[in-house]
Amino acid sequence: MRLIALGLSNAEISKRRFTTVKSTENSISRLAKILRFEHDETTNQRVQIARTYFNLLRGR
Repeated sequence: MRLIALGLSNAEISKRRFTTVKSTENSISRLAKILRFEHDETTNQRVQIARTYFNLLRGR
């Protein structure tokens, strides 16, 4: 969540985590599913994940 909130691309995240881009994409998809974010064309899951991260930091 933190790396997404920092604005890193999937490629940048995968380099930091020493994984493939596909693995990073799968991890983000699983995270969105765990957080119960619907995948549709009106919302951006990365933005939702970043918002959730910052809300958790603020204790909301």
